[in-house]
Amino acid sequence: MSKKIEFPLVDISVTSWRGEIINEVFLYDEYFYNRSNAIFQEFQLNHKIVDSNGDVYVIVGVEELKGLKQWIPFFRKRKMEVIKSGEKMSLDELRDFVLQKVEELDDNDSKQEWIQNIKQAKTFKQLIHGQ
Repeated sequence: MSKKIEFPLVDISVTSWRGEIINEVFLYDEYFYNRSNAIFQEFQLNHKIVDSNGDVYVIVGVEELKGLKQWIPFFRKRKMEVIKSGEKMSLDELRDFVLQKVEELDDNDSKQEWIQNIKQAKTFKQLIHGQ
C-alpha cells in the first residue's frame, strides 16, 4: 500500500448504496476484515477508491497477514493492495457523486442532515465522513 494514500476512502465503483452495501462504501483503514476470497473478488477487486486528497486508486489485491496474527480472530484481516490510477477527482466532482448516491437512499431521520453536511464540506475528509 502506498504511504501516500490518505484515509478515509470512498469506493466509487459501487453502483448502488442501498441496503447493507453502504457499510462497504467507506473505508477507514487499509484492511479488509472478511477472509472470503469470493466476496473480495466480487465486491472489492478492481474497484476504484478515492482518498482524502482526491486521488483515485484501484484495489488490485490483498496481502495475507503472516505468523500468529492470521490465527488470532481479532487480527483476521488482510491488507489492501492498491495502485494509483493517475486519475484525480475534484472536491466538487466527489461531492456530486456522493450526493447522488445519498439522495437515492430511503428517507430516514439522518438523511437530510447527511445531505446538508455533504453540501457544506470544505475538505475531502469532511465530505467522506459526512460531517
